[in-house]
Amino acid sequence: MTEILQQLKKINNRIEIIEKKVDSIESSLNYHTEQWKEVKEDMDQIKNAIPALKGKMEEHEIEKANKMAEIQGVPHHQDESLKDIVTKVAELNDVHLTPANIDMVYRNKSKKSIIVKFIQTHICQDFIRSFEAKKNKSLTSKELGYKTASKMNTSYTQLDNCSTKSENIRKRINLNLLGQ
Repeated sequence: MTEILQQLKKINNRIEIIEKKVDSIESSLNYHTEQWKEVKEDMDQIKNAIPALKGKMEEHEIEKANKMAEIQGVPHHQDESLKDIVTKVAELNDVHLTPANIDMVYRNKSKKSIIVKFIQTHICQDFIRSFEAKKNKSLTSKELGYKTASKMNTSYTQLDNCSTKSENIRKRINLNLLGQ
């Protein structure tokens, strides 16, 4: 009978050890369940914030695009001053534009175009309107400050935003730059 009692004691000890392990696992599971709930709540908040952030990004892109213009077809020269070229084109179209009105300007060499970002939307719109008002006017490359006269086809592009989508629509105004 003592043997049976010893066996029962061993079994009880093992059961206690197993119960402690189960309690530990249960405690760990409860902790991880709480952590999972917090992560899920955070994810739900992030999901809810995404549409608002997308809207703000689209608004920013629209605002940025409405300040930008692309002038295509102007020949590239080593020591050119892009701000001077843009202000000269504006001057030739009777638009008062100073280098201070230009936030940044750079040449996209693969497209052979000049990208201009103006400091304000209305300046860009005035620039665009000047082309619309004089779309049949011919310019010479010498008027832009080039030494040699050459025949060029140049188009000016304003990036507009489509109101229903975040796609950019390009509005083109063609200028004929004719050599003298």
